[in-house]
Amino acid sequence: MNSVDEIGTRISQKSKAELLVPALKGTLNVLNSCAKVPSIKRVVLTSSTAAVMWYVLSKTVAEEAAWKLAKEKGIDLVTINPGMVIGPLLQPTLNTSAATIASLFSGMPRI
Repeated sequence: MNSVDEIGTRISQKSKAELLVPALKGTLNVLNSCAKVPSIKRVVLTSSTAAVMWYVLSKTVAEEAAWKLAKEKGIDLVTINPGMVIGPLLQPTLNTSAATIASLFSGMPRI
């Protein structure tokens, strides 16, 4: 059992369904599709600095799976781990980066 498996056993089934499964399936679906197209030479995965740290399990699991699949399929994978992503949201709720910006406008407490 690796550390991702150990952490994964501690989270609720609801968290797995809402975070882990979509992140993992989405990442692997894109890579599997890319592996079917011979003209694709490199895939750039925009991950997150959260994937470098263990507190955001879905990003970590998805990136780890991406590296494994890329190796199996012979895909030249590159990951980018931005500290913050700003732009239009694809979901109805705020992500971590957008919430950070929003907190600045709502009077974030000073340190």
